[in-house]
Amino acid sequence: TIGRAARNANGIVILYADRMTDSMKKAISETDRRRKIQSDHNLAHGIVPKTILKKVSEGMTDLYGMQTILKGPQSDIQVLREKLSEYSSNPSKIGLQVAKLRKSMKKASDKLEFEEAARIRDEIKRLEMLELEMREVSGE
Repeated sequence: TIGRAARNANGIVILYADRMTDSMKKAISETDRRRKIQSDHNLAHGIVPKTILKKVSEGMTDLYGMQTILKGPQSDIQVLREKLSEYSSNPSKIGLQVAKLRKSMKKASDKLEFEEAARIRDEIKRLEMLELEMREVSGE
């Protein structure tokens, strides 16, 4: 935690304890040592540190790469339209598909095929997002 905060230009860490422990002393001295090295490097190379600025994530859609509304790259729109048309006539199919995918994910992880399990997990999340979107649209 201290290291993460130290990477922020305005990072501050507050440690709460009844007494200063040896591990706290080590962490603080290591942070100070690293900050000095970084500060010297920045000074020697004319670098002014600044914290990176990223947009706030739009939530699940950013994480799993599917937009729930029809905008953006044509490929995203096509994938979403295919999913919508596949499940719009019978939304209960989503639950059935998620159950099948969960079994597949379990089998993949049992076989130590973690990349495949992660891909299946992401597809489950996409379907769950789609189901939520369909419920929202239908007013459930």
